[in-house]
Amino acid sequence: MRASAHKADKRAVAVCAEQLLHAGKGYDSVLAYLRDRGYGKLDSIKFLCDAGKLPLIKAKEIVHDSVVWSDAFERDERLHDSLLRSVAELGLV
Repeated sequence: MRASAHKADKRAVAVCAEQLLHAGKGYDSVLAYLRDRGYGKLDSIKFLCDAGKLPLIKAKEIVHDSVVWSDAFERDERLHDSLLRSVAELGLV
């Protein structure tokens, strides 16, 4: 798929997800819609910041703690803990 077509597809998905969000659908419904169409966690966070007008930390919490992304929760927590340990070992905190 050409990059421009992929970008257009992502924009169409974002428009539909934005309509769901503004129609009062819950965050999990919107996140499920996005994930089913290839959006990852970072894309979903960015979407909530942009379309939902949420602060980054709030959007991150919603996505990270969502039912939709619960299968990735443990993996992401382990990564986060590993990064914190590495930073501490380097004496950067």
